[in-house]
Amino acid sequence: QETAIYCGYSEQQFSDFVKRSIAPKSVLFSRNARRFKRSDVDAWCAAGGPSAYASKGERAGVHK
Repeated sequence: QETAIYCGYSEQQFSDFVKRSIAPKSVLFSRNARRFKRSDVDAWCAAGGPSAYASKGERAGVHK
C-alpha cells in the first residue's frame, strides 16, 4: 500500500491503524481498495500519526 510506505510503516501496521480507526480519513472503494488524500495523510503524520491516538498504557505502533 502506497500510503503505508509514504508514512514509513509496513502495510500490516497501517492496516492495523485503519482497523483501530486511528488512520487518516479515507474512502473505501471496495473490500480491498481504500484511498487517502495526501493532505490528510500529511496532516496525520505532522500530528504524530498513531502516537497521537495512544492512550495511557496503550502501546502506539512502532515506527520503522
